[in-house]
Amino acid sequence: MHVSARRDRTLALAGVFQTAALVHRLAWHGIGPNRGLEASLGSLFRFDTQSTLSVFGDLGDIRPGLNALVAHLSGEAGPDEAPVMRYVLGLIHLERCADARDETWRALHEGLQLASRQANNFGVEHENTVAALAALYADHISPAGPRIMVEGESLHLRDPRTAALIRALLLAGIRSAVLWRQLGASRWSLLFGRRGMLSEARALV
Repeated sequence: MHVSARRDRTLALAGVFQTAALVHRLAWHGIGPNRGLEASLGSLFRFDTQSTLSVFGDLGDIRPGLNALVAHLSGEAGPDEAPVMRYVLGLIHLERCADARDETWRALHEGLQLASRQANNFGVEHENTVAALAALYADHISPAGPRIMVEGESLHLRDPRTAALIRALLLAGIRSAVLWRQLGASRWSLLFGRRGMLSEARALV
């Protein structure tokens, strides 16, 4: 595989890992400073980009995802981080289920166009923007396939703001999974391309 193609796939997969890691952190610790949050949510509003990296911003914006990718593909992630890989696989599978329904993408595109106005007015992390993104995930992605069951502290999972942010991040994870597939990757790439992506991620970090 050409080096640039492998790099693009690695960045797209890091986008999925970043959202999964953020979901895991939110579910257990609630809302707080979370590096990479703005970049992940912002990727939903970058419709026309010149490069894979520009979907997320710059390397600093996607570095948490690259670090998570390295930890999990190398086996260095601790047992308490195990749900992150499950979320990654779930997002990749759910994206494929949603892709079988053309109406899903049409509805999502229209919804994201509307949500982008809120993001422009209030910011991507504002509760109005997050609520709009969470509704898009609940209405159009979640019903498309097996639900992603998020583990965490019930106190945080029951909090409406945290729950909405988790759904919004899962939608961002779907966006990265779409990019991953568009670059020619699949779940098999995680098995057979693991070493190359791990090497690429380490170089990027």
